[in-house]
Amino acid sequence: MGQMATGMARAAFELAIEYVHERRQGGALLADHQMVQYRLGTMARKVETMRAVARRATEYTLLSP
Repeated sequence: MGQMATGMARAAFELAIEYVHERRQGGALLADHQMVQYRLGTMARKVETMRAVARRATEYTLLSP
């Protein structure tokens, strides 16, 4: 279940990246705004944390007797 949620989060992150590179706000790409960059960085960190936790849980489950 955790791996499915991680996959959905990763897909949402990739869609967000695509969106900010095509959308303009105030004459500039959304990706050029500092707060958007901060939020995407935070989102990327959370997705990578989810991946690591899901991977570790899978390893623990498979290796435990």
